[in-house]
Amino acid sequence: DRERYIGKTKYNSFSQVSLEEVYDHIKMHYRKDTNCISLSSNANVSLVYGRGSYKDKYVLVKVPKDKMDESHIINAGEYMLYEINKRIELVINEISDEQIITFIKQIDNVKSNSELKELLSKKLLVQANNSEETQKIKFRTKSIRITNYQCLNEEQLLEKNKIIAKLNFLKNNNKISSIIPYTPDNKLIETVGNAFSSMEQIHYGEILENEILNVPTIFVDIFALLQ
Repeated sequence: DRERYIGKTKYNSFSQVSLEEVYDHIKMHYRKDTNCISLSSNANVSLVYGRGSYKDKYVLVKVPKDKMDESHIINAGEYMLYEINKRIELVINEISDEQIITFIKQIDNVKSNSELKELLSKKLLVQANNSEETQKIKFRTKSIRITNYQCLNEEQLLEKNKIIAKLNFLKNNNKISSIIPYTPDNKLIETVGNAFSSMEQIHYGEILENEILNVPTIFVDIFALLQ
């Protein structure tokens, strides 16, 4: 898309992969001037897009094992969560408020999603019952919610929910601004969910002609059934 984009592009061939660019590339109304090429590791996802919006034609991209690293192939959902968490940890390291640090540690120490939900429910209840604190708390109707991503196992789901819980808590206490400039964090988390549900792999850089294999639609159907 970037090569066909008319006008000055936001990214170019010298750009380094970043959370902002991956977000720009895979969000619902994605930017067309990025360096990213988005692929799916699930044939069912490809069929949904191919038959719903495109020409029902498909290719396989062959990636050598020695190129299956983050400099070439990025698991979009995992990469975005890692980058979000990295920025959250930088903020936490600068906080001196013991109450905030204590609650962050409590989030880190929970062992299950049900335990995390109970912890967050108790925190909201304490805040609501404290008339002095109620004046300071900003309740957001579109607050980031603890949600389920179907392709994650319980352990992965818990780690994802901890990250969202920390982000929401820090935002409600005015300790962190938007992770990406001019982007609401709920939209960023929503896009992370889209990345996981679509099992998106980001290929960063050029794909050579000999790495592309045209495949019959029936071939993709068979893969989809197997998956």
